[in-house]
Amino acid sequence: REGPHIYTNVSVHLKGSAGSFRPVDSKPGLTLNFDRLAKGQRFHGLDKLSLNNSVQDPTFINDKLCRELFTRAGIPVPRADYATVELNGTPLGLFVLSEGWDRQFLKRHFKNTKGNLYDLAYSNDIDDSLHVNSGEEPEDQSELQALANAAADRDLASRIARLEKLLDLDRFLIYLALEVMLWDWDGYAMNRNNTRIFHDLDSGRVV
Repeated sequence: REGPHIYTNVSVHLKGSAGSFRPVDSKPGLTLNFDRLAKGQRFHGLDKLSLNNSVQDPTFINDKLCRELFTRAGIPVPRADYATVELNGTPLGLFVLSEGWDRQFLKRHFKNTKGNLYDLAYSNDIDDSLHVNSGEEPEDQSELQALANAAADRDLASRIARLEKLLDLDRFLIYLALEVMLWDWDGYAMNRNNTRIFHDLDSGRVV
């Protein structure tokens, strides 16, 4: 319920892992999917969003600020804002509301959204079989294998040349620099976690 508006058949999922997970009788992080059980249903244009409890950041500022910095640097990232939440009549306080990772998110950044959007988590890397959030060929992860092979090339000049054909290298380097500057200790640069990888079919490169 938002003011006078009531949404029905909304899929609700408890989110988070070791650091941020809280049970439903505490202050749980939640993922809401408005479209899964009611096709076409949207919340202010979104079919999926997350309510992050920010238990690892009592300022509630880092998530929103860092997303804005990544966006200004040209790195695709879901938008974020704030919401107060009440669950079963119990006020839970302030949450960071963030846009979901899905094809709808991709449409804001890419003309062609048919490529695979991968979810890299739990210290996996591109040489592993990754979960596919969206994409028309989820079983075909050959672009990741080609990228892994290029990254393993021992000849530096050859490696860079191969990477530039397969990877949006400039944007990747900006992304890594921002992760280090902003101390994203649970992202790709420092932990190989909480990272999304998209195969942009128009450019033929991985972002």
